[in-house]
Amino acid sequence: MDAPDCRRPPTPAPILPPERWHALEPLLDAALELPPADRGAFLDDACAGDAALRAELAAMLDECERDDARLSRPAAERFASLLDERQELDHVRAALAPHYEVVCELGHGGTSTVYLARDPRHDREVAVKVLAPELADATNAARFLDEIRLTARLRHTHILPLFDSGMAGGRPWYVTPYVEGGTLRDRLEDGGAMPPAEVLRVLRELASALAYAHARGVVHRDVKPENVLLDVGGAVLGDFGIARAIERAAGADPSAAAGAFTAAGFGTPAYMAPEQRAPAVEVDHRADLYALGVIAYEMLCGRPPSGRHSRGDARAADEPEPSDPITARLHAEAPAAPHPPDEWSAILSRLLAERPEDRIDSAEELLRELDAIEPALAAPRAGSAGGRPRRQGRGRRAVLDALAAACVLAVAATSGLALWSWRTTAAASARRVLVVPFENATGDLALETLGRMAADWVAQGLAQTGAVDVSSAPLPSGGPRGRTLRDLAREFGAGTLVSGTYYLDRDSVRLVARIIDVSDWTLLHPVVPVAAARAAPQAVLEPLRQRVMANLALTHDPRIAGWVMGAPPPTYEAYEQFINGLDIFAAGNWEGALPLWAHAAALDSSFVQPLLQSVFGYMFLGRLAEADSLVRRISARETLAPFDRSMLDFQRGQISGDHAATLASARAMVRATPNADLPYYLNAMAALHANRPREALEAAAHVHVRGSRFDAPWSSTMYWRVVTAAHHSVGEHEAELKAARTARELQPELRDIVWLELRARAALGRLDALDRELGRLERLPASRDGGSPPDLLIRLANELEAHGHPARAREVLRRALQWQRAHRRDAERHADALYDLARTLHRLGDDAAAEPLFARLAAGHPADPRYPAYQAIIAARRGRIADARRIAERLRALRAPYDHGLTSYMRARIASQSGDRSLALALLRQALAEGFESRTTLHADPELAPLRDEPGFRELLRPEG
Repeated sequence: MDAPDCRRPPTPAPILPPERWHALEPLLDAALELPPADRGAFLDDACAGDAALRAELAAMLDECERDDARLSRPAAERFASLLDERQELDHVRAALAPHYEVVCELGHGGTSTVYLARDPRHDREVAVKVLAPELADATNAARFLDEIRLTARLRHTHILPLFDSGMAGGRPWYVTPYVEGGTLRDRLEDGGAMPPAEVLRVLRELASALAYAHARGVVHRDVKPENVLLDVGGAVLGDFGIARAIERAAGADPSAAAGAFTAAGFGTPAYMAPEQRAPAVEVDHRADLYALGVIAYEMLCGRPPSGRHSRGDARAADEPEPSDPITARLHAEAPAAPHPPDEWSAILSRLLAERPEDRIDSAEELLRELDAIEPALAAPRAGSAGGRPRRQGRGRRAVLDALAAACVLAVAATSGLALWSWRTTAAASARRVLVVPFENATGDLALETLGRMAADWVAQGLAQTGAVDVSSAPLPSGGPRGRTLRDLAREFGAGTLVSGTYYLDRDSVRLVARIIDVSDWTLLHPVVPVAAARAAPQAVLEPLRQRVMANLALTHDPRIAGWVMGAPPPTYEAYEQFINGLDIFAAGNWEGALPLWAHAAALDSSFVQPLLQSVFGYMFLGRLAEADSLVRRISARETLAPFDRSMLDFQRGQISGDHAATLASARAMVRATPNADLPYYLNAMAALHANRPREALEAAAHVHVRGSRFDAPWSSTMYWRVVTAAHHSVGEHEAELKAARTARELQPELRDIVWLELRARAALGRLDALDRELGRLERLPASRDGGSPPDLLIRLANELEAHGHPARAREVLRRALQWQRAHRRDAERHADALYDLARTLHRLGDDAAAEPLFARLAAGHPADPRYPAYQAIIAARRGRIADARRIAERLRALRAPYDHGLTSYMRARIASQSGDRSLALALLRQALAEGFESRTTLHADPELAPLRDEPGFRELLRPEG
């Protein structure tokens, strides 16, 4: 995770005495009323030659021109807080110290001040929001916290969760996840209007969050771009319920908080529905939909709608609605913006209707409308930041007219009513699922409604996943002339049928669900029976839904299709946390995935996959001791499914450096799940490390790199590294170049991908346009564990030299040195940057400058074998063979746990430069046996150049399969 931008507040000036402020305030207010061009002359006249007074006022005016949310607050309050920010930070840090380690202030506004903090109990970064003093003074703190706790129960993929809350110095605070992706406001200010397809995605994600909250009686009341966070998993709506909590905490006299409420920025005028500005008017969920309409408009043209909409003014009774369509106004206001299809007009017009009753009635209805216009978008759908597939899809069109909301279920239970969706005969689709009422085998007519409730409950849950299209229908009448379930499934074009039976088991109602593959009428998965007391049979509904949703997710959710989760499958709630972790892990956010997997494992203790994936997370973070400990915990379980057992064996092999065991386990995973991407990728990676590049390429060919987890930047880079390295190791450089170009087409903005193409070009000797491509490499960002520009340039120089281009290699090294000198501060702050600089100097032959840098690194990091190894290599190159051997002898005793052959490899390089080729070869064999993974780099290692003519060295590099 990149370090957050924590700017420590400067040392504040002394607080102005009250009498001084009273003298300055009228002059400052008067100057602010003037146009900026007239303020200088005003100050000259008002200050009458008092240069100190003029400078003081000019500084305050400059401060007021800053883009700061505190502008909406009285100037005296604003300057007071500006002058005392450091004291405020220290106060908050002390107040929260028992719970959180406050790192720095991230930002502030009228609502609250936001601090970055570390939660030591869960080893995670969080955002702590402390309520602004004026809001805290106007609200009942205890009531505010009670409301916050109610809001904390909201759990939805696109709602920012609340972790904790409390009091600090009389001011309430609450804790949310720390999200690095920025806000929608940042995105709009940086990039302006957004492509309609991206607008559709963001709007759908926000609408799904509002639909979930509105169904639970929670209205946001402050939907605006500042509250929309763009996380790796998509758009996330923050500060849910805060406006309601503050308003309700004002007590019997809400007007007591009204001034502070407005100053805080709640109900921002541009996004306020007209009824929010009218006194004594009840505001409901449709105010959120109005704000969503303003946001949609702003995303499409780069700014909110002008005129009445931007002010939130109500339309007069005799004033007609604007006659021009919304899309015409969009084109007029932003002619350069990407033009959306005219279908947007109806949606935006209804969202922005002045009267609530004229608006789209619900967020669920909005989702249906968005699905209807999707085909009209010519641009392809933009993926989320983490490559996450959309969560709410076309399934809503097939299900929303067939499913009642939760309140309808209660009506069905008492009146026998149910809402069914009939379809004409359609072509069967594996994605389409038909749910029918469960058969009552209890003999108790009082339990008859339970079967229909179970079907509605399951269907509603399946629809929310977005992974399937859902339809509901009553049971057909059987018999020779009646329709069968199979006939009904064909009529609906369903590829999957969910049905079941419930019966009495003593004082319990026991329900058994069946998930049937319509194509051959076989059971897809066994569903664990669920039971509840006969006196309260409705308690069976939620566990039933959880099990059915998880079962179907395993076969229908493209994010996990082909995986074997073991038996029984997890609850869907645990599955959802697990899959969310996979999404952000695939995007390279390893730290963020770990708490989600821990939560999934806690929700369902029988679910082992979150623990296994956590092992991978710890390994990528370099926390191998924690990974090893977790592997031992999982190994202690009495039973594991075959796939889980194979993955555990794979991880055990990786941790121990046993390439043969790792490869055997990867092959076993492929046999257990022949239709999933991950096992094939792990097979490819393990085969490459085991010197079987042909097998690696064969396994990699089974991985879907488009529209899968391997479509995200980091995971895509991991995949193409394996493919290009496998081609490189067998000398297929044309195929390597072709693969690298494909990777670049898919991920054109990653420097590591550019490097893969440059390595292939170096091997082929195609060095045209090298400087242009190197410039591009230096400008582009890296993937999560990618190399720095100097590191990649050094490695490219090694390849150029190994393939017969020493002059070009030196040019690249000089370029690396030039880059490092332009970023010399990095070398002072970071060991890796200093290491790159020392290696560059060493490769250019300037060992006099490189040697003290390696000595400095060795002194600061005594457990790292790389730094003393370079000291020994330089000593050998300078003829100090005894010194080189003495350092090598110390290295032999240095080897740390989980070394994976690194120390032996470093000793081999020393031996090579010292002229002891037989020892160097023996140490290389030892390094590979201990788990050294970078075999494909050995041929280009300049320190091993003396071995290149040795038959034993060529034998080490010869592929085995």
